[in-house]
Amino acid sequence: MKMKKINPLIKLSIGLAAGLLVLIGLSYWFNGRAPSTRKVADEAEQLKAANAKVLANLGAGQVVKVRPIDKEDFVLGTSAAATELIVYLDFDCPFSQQFFPVLKQANDAFGKNLSIAWRHYPLDSHPNAILAAQAFECAREQGQAVPMAQALFDNQAKNDNNTEGILAAVRALGLKEAAFKNCLTSGKYKEKILAQKEEAKLFGVNGTPTSFLNGINLPGAYQFADFSDATGRRYDGLKTLIENELKK
Repeated sequence: MKMKKINPLIKLSIGLAAGLLVLIGLSYWFNGRAPSTRKVADEAEQLKAANAKVLANLGAGQVVKVRPIDKEDFVLGTSAAATELIVYLDFDCPFSQQFFPVLKQANDAFGKNLSIAWRHYPLDSHPNAILAAQAFECAREQGQAVPMAQALFDNQAKNDNNTEGILAAVRALGLKEAAFKNCLTSGKYKEKILAQKEEAKLFGVNGTPTSFLNGINLPGAYQFADFSDATGRRYDGLKTLIENELKK
């Protein structure tokens, strides 16, 4: 395969992800949603290793351009915008949980100018991730994808993304429980979810969340606003990155 040139922004985003891990961990404590220290540390090590692998694959020319948004994707907001943000999430991942409100902020801020697609990348280290992804798809059938996503992320904080916890969320959301149960137990979406994960590896995805802004790889849970690290170095947040794409 022909060697592909590494986009400088991809290199920057690899480095950003490591810095964001610290910010994410701190924000859990400040927001009163503290997971175990071991869980955050384990997730951090997995994401850093994944990002290193992405960079290695890029250098070896083994990564192809992300597939554009299509009818199979769940899209937050409009599906016809020129600027696309494709996000791979795991509903049992604390960093995906942290990134979820940022995505909603982006949708509120940019409206019809931005298409945000959610895709699945259930991590092997999260035993409830595939079940939670199926629950999302089953809720999507009833037009309640976003509320279910929020419920799954809320359940995650309680380690409750099992069948019992998910069905409790179904009742709280007022979904048709019998139809939901039939959907969930049938496993009708499992193949789609696993196929998305395997396909994502071709695009350089190795951890969650991983986003693609008009094809630019942005690994890690970006903040919405610009931010500075402990050394005072400033970085663009998701808002600025999107605005820059809209100007092109």
